[in-house]
Amino acid sequence: MIALKVRRPINLEDYTPPVELLQILPLKSSVRGKDVGPQIGPNNSKFSTGMQALLDLLFAVEGSVLDAAKILGLSTGALSRLILSDDSLRTAANELRASKVAAIAVGGVAVDGQSSTELILITGFRDIL
Repeated sequence: MIALKVRRPINLEDYTPPVELLQILPLKSSVRGKDVGPQIGPNNSKFSTGMQALLDLLFAVEGSVLDAAKILGLSTGALSRLILSDDSLRTAANELRASKVAAIAVGGVAVDGQSSTELILITGFRDIL
């Protein structure tokens, strides 16, 4: 399913969850308005567009369930339960989190009297940064 593999970039500074994502969120989400309608689950054909929007957000926050939950007005437990509600969503979220690579540019490192920049790659340790 393409919704599980293709990520759309989002700007976190002015991010507002799209309706497709709001529709799959639990009713207790603080960003989910009453005008969104009833929550739709994995058996609904519209769930895949909500999954795509959720995965886009997870990608934007470098796989952090904590950061995504804060943006969506949920506890990490509630967001985790949503992710676990669908096997394909769970698998895609886990693959996304496992593959996320954080690159840190460290400037001003002197090498033989020359100023340079090193690129340090850290995988799987986003929360220690």
